[in-house]
Amino acid sequence: REAPVLLLVTSVPGAGPLLDGLGLLLRSPERGRVFQLSPFNAGEVADYLHSRLGMPVEGESLDRIVATSGGYPVLLSSLVDQLRMGDPATTMTAALRRMASHTVGSEVLGEHVAAVLTGARPSERAALVALAQASELSLGQLGEVLRLRDLPDLRLDLLLAGGLVDRNGSRLRMRHRLVQRDLLDQVPWAEARAGHAALAQILSGLQALEHRVAVADATTAPAVLATVRGLLDEAHAQGDLSHAFRVAELGVALDPQLLAEAVLATLRAGRPARILDLEDHLHNLPASAARTAAIAILELERAGVQPAAHRLLRLDANLVPVSPDLLIHALAVLQVATEAAVQNESHLIPPFAPLIEVLRVRATETDDEALAEELGLIAVSLEMLHLANDPALSAAERLTAVADLSTRATAQGIARLGGPLARVMTALTDYLAGNLAAARSSMAGP
Repeated sequence: REAPVLLLVTSVPGAGPLLDGLGLLLRSPERGRVFQLSPFNAGEVADYLHSRLGMPVEGESLDRIVATSGGYPVLLSSLVDQLRMGDPATTMTAALRRMASHTVGSEVLGEHVAAVLTGARPSERAALVALAQASELSLGQLGEVLRLRDLPDLRLDLLLAGGLVDRNGSRLRMRHRLVQRDLLDQVPWAEARAGHAALAQILSGLQALEHRVAVADATTAPAVLATVRGLLDEAHAQGDLSHAFRVAELGVALDPQLLAEAVLATLRAGRPARILDLEDHLHNLPASAARTAAIAILELERAGVQPAAHRLLRLDANLVPVSPDLLIHALAVLQVATEAAVQNESHLIPPFAPLIEVLRVRATETDDEALAEELGLIAVSLEMLHLANDPALSAAERLTAVADLSTRATAQGIARLGGPLARVMTALTDYLAGNLAAARSSMAGP
């Protein structure tokens, strides 16, 4: 109500209850309006082509273009670029007929990329590869790439003429991720490797590391892996979980064991959906509690809370080694239990109760204070969820149980984190019981 917000959501057809609920939330008059975006219809395709080509396109030609492109702007834009690059002797009608003659769903964009690569000079081709491998490069950086590859200077007009590259001042980038994907799919590995090697020298930080990993071989991989592990330790020391995830994700190509570190980082950060980015690597992770937990989170994101909970319940936490497997397992359980509470599937929470005692025991056995605190906090969090969702407890019993839990958290040395959590739970319990003054008092602390 106080700030204008535009929310852009993309989805597949039948996206499920999340999108439906979001639509209902946004549809009420006091909250705003919902605009359903869809591909261009025939009239909009005609208007778009007229504005880009300066001449009307109609009749059979228009029908065939609509059928070929599906009305998607990215394909229509590619079509326009191809027409502009065509042989001057080719008539517009012939060009449209040739482009529209492909079957529905054909790789129009891929064909355009192939045509540009085929006609590009070595310098422009190397620049296209570098831009596909990097998110964005300046003209100076592209010049360095060409210098390192012993290629002549770039003719910017020829690079832009292909329609694959956008320019923003002195910086250049690919027009769309689809262009990047199609271009790299069509480039031989030797050429792609040369691009990665050049970018590794001119970029810095994680950008350079990404390209160093891409070109690592038997002789260079140990040094690159050592750099990855050093950056990972540094990220953990600074508490930068997003950075830790990115570093571990890059290192997975060199050491599959780093996948467990990436999973741990994303669960610690409370962003389990990022595990979807690791799905292609999960088959390289040996059978373990970490792998089971990661697969459970994938199921949580795709199939719902019940399959995820059932998968995690197959593991006996007493048999799981402490770090990082037990941490990953416990954090996955906490995520699934929280989701079960949110989705009114609270009957799935009590079966995880044995894990609480396992975490307490392991916390007392370890000499690592930070690990002990984290294990203890997860145990407190799981017990909080159990207390909050136990229908057999009255409000008074729940308050007493939360107070006892807070006392135990202090005794375990995790009051710094467990204390605020207990106060919040106390406030919520008071609020649900109608004790508003007590709820306000409890919430004043955290």
